[in-house]
Formats: sequence, structure tokens, C-alpha cells
Amino acid sequence: MNKVFLLIIMFVASCYTNAQVVRTVELTKDDDLSVLLGDDKYKLEAVAVTGYLSHANIKVLNDCKLNGMLRKLDMSGCDVEDGLIPDYGFRGYMSSSAWFTSLKLPRNLETIGEGAFTYVHVETIDFPSTLRVIGNSAFFNASVLKSIIIPEGTIEIGDRAFCFCIVFVYK
Repeated sequence: MNKVFLLIIMFVASCYTNAQVVRTVELTKDDDLSVLLGDDKYKLEAVAVTGYLSHANIKVLNDCKLNGMLRKLDMSGCDVEDGLIPDYGFRGYMSSSAWFTSLKLPRNLETIGEGAFTYVHVETIDFPSTLRVIGNSAFFNASVLKSIIIPEGTIEIGDRAFCFCIVFVYK
């Protein structure tokens, strides 16, 4: 009986310590994401953003990725400022462990800027149908990219946009 009780406690403790910290955040134009995330911002493993995503708040998400545990980012329920992920908006560093297992881009996204995800290891990316332009070196060295599906309406893919993507299936 004591062994069974001990096993149950160990199982529950294991589940608790392995649970992902997930946060869904509804943003307006005036919101400061850093304030809304508070002390948890470097502990979050998954964030879903809805509402309006400003370029300033993209910097906050990048900080969570570079200096915290953020690995899953869902922006598919938001509109990004000017329909644009700015140049180097989510840029990592060659020596960093910046990594997304899952990346869902904003529903109104038209342009991914130059180097926007350079040195960010990404496993899966969901592009919105509104995407028109993928900038130069946008996913340069996104080395674990498994596959992508470029939306039909995309009219420009910049030089070296997917350079050094080790595993790459293009559809």
C-alpha cells in the first residue's frame, strides 16, 4: 500500500514539474506585453497572442525567446502592426539556443522583414494566406526547419531566405 501511494505521489510530482507554463495574452495597441507577462516572462514556454501585436511587443517576445524558455509562439489570433514582422524582429544569435518548436505567424501578416528569424532554430512554421513577401535572409540558418508550405499568394522570396536550413521540404 505504501509503495502504491509513493508511486502516485512521484507520478503527480513528475507531471507537475514537466508541465508547460502557457499564457494567452489579449493585446491592444497601447498594451505593454512585458508588464502583462510580469515576473513569469522568462518562465513561459508557450505564448498565444491575440488582438494587436505592436513592433515594440515583438521585441518583448524576442527577449522571452532569447533569455527565457519560450519555445511555442502562436500569433495566429492577432494582427501585427503594419502587417509586418520587422527586419531582425526575432533575430537570434549564432551562439544562442533560440529555438521555436512551433511558430504560428499573425493572421494579417503580409511581409516578413530581412533577417526577421535569422539564427532562430524553428521546427514548424504556419504561414498565413495573407503572406506576400519573405525578405532576404528571413530564416537564414533556421537549421531544424522540417518543412514549410509557402502560401499561393506569396509573390517574393528574398535572397538566402532559407539559406542553411538543414532539413527542408518546400511545398
